[in-house]
Amino acid sequence: MTTSQPQAEQGNPQELALARWAELCQAAALFAIDPSLGGVCLRSRAGPVRDAWLQLLTSLLPANMPSRRVPLGIGDDRLLGGLDLTATLRAGRPIAEKGILAEANGGLLILAMAERLSSGTAGRLTNVMDMGCVTAERDGVALRAPARFGVVALDEGQDGDERPPTALMDRLTLWLNLEGLSHRDVGETVVTRVEVEAARARLPRVVADEKAIEALVVVAARLGVHSLRAPLLALRIACASAALRGSDFVEEEDVRIAARLVLAPRATMMPVSEAPEESDELAPQEDADEPDTSEAQDQTDAPPPETEPETPDEIPPGALEDLILAAAAAAIPPNLLAQLQAGKAARGRQDKGGKADAKGSSSKRGRPMAARRGELRAGRLGLVDTLRAAAPWQRLRAQQQASQQAVEDGALIKPTRRVIVRPEDFRIVR
Repeated sequence: MTTSQPQAEQGNPQELALARWAELCQAAALFAIDPSLGGVCLRSRAGPVRDAWLQLLTSLLPANMPSRRVPLGIGDDRLLGGLDLTATLRAGRPIAEKGILAEANGGLLILAMAERLSSGTAGRLTNVMDMGCVTAERDGVALRAPARFGVVALDEGQDGDERPPTALMDRLTLWLNLEGLSHRDVGETVVTRVEVEAARARLPRVVADEKAIEALVVVAARLGVHSLRAPLLALRIACASAALRGSDFVEEEDVRIAARLVLAPRATMMPVSEAPEESDELAPQEDADEPDTSEAQDQTDAPPPETEPETPDEIPPGALEDLILAAAAAAIPPNLLAQLQAGKAARGRQDKGGKADAKGSSSKRGRPMAARRGELRAGRLGLVDTLRAAAPWQRLRAQQQASQQAVEDGALIKPTRRVIVRPEDFRIVR
């Protein structure tokens, strides 16, 4: 289904673009078969090509699958869940509200501008991806809800150092790059929803032998992929590929596809061919011109040893790894190593810090972070966070205020419907 690099180089640019789009369509189909794979990092600017790929993915997923879009700079209360301010003020008691992660359970989560995602938000997101549930205890409420979803991270970075956080990228199975494709390169889809649904039903029966697993681990090591998740994710892609072919067993073709789609984009070095070293035992000796005729005569009289017939389908040890490695190496972009080096240098300069890092967080400029408790003179008041902190105590404070006024005035006063805010409720924006 995928075209090898030597064959693709012989075609014209239009044919190469169509072959590349066909591979991207295949990746969408494999992800649609098993959305719990982790997710997809889609590196592309907003445009018709990205919209076409997202539309293709949506058409291959189940029709009733929920989908949620996470905007940049989302707060923890909307991401993880917390106190429903309106319902709490209306009812006079704490009422919990689910976040986007819990709402996307069993569906798809789309991250907009993932290259600008903060490390704190990425950490909370990856924790939920690992645990499979959301746990939030804040603002007087305790919330626990299942959250299993697939992630589509939209990476709109222009430079090599602009990319989503490493913790999130490590958990995303497919790293796809749509740069260089135009709307004229978008061809027809070769996989239908019926085939994907049949493959999804067959997937639990697919098995892989030890040779396929060992080949993926060896290829990952020779490509410089240090993450332990990468071979596991590649194995799941190989199983999905076998299910899409209608087979219950992972074969060499499936392992090649997994290596091209999962391991090749993660490569940190070009693979080096391992040539066998010449040993002294194989070197010709000086006295080899005088053979021993007595030993030769004994060997001719002895019966020939019994040898097992060679099977043409048997692959020699190490040959499967070399074939898969060649397929993965052909999928590595030529400028990948240069981009990796540039990204490491840029991250190294950022880690050193400087005057900007010495300033720390500010209460007047920059993107707002989570509000914290403080005095009004310490910064700008976070109105919504202040109301959220005061909401769970309204019924108790109203009763205390009414009883206090009744004692002072000697008459029963109806509790007020205004929100009672105290200094300990003040939340300051950072």
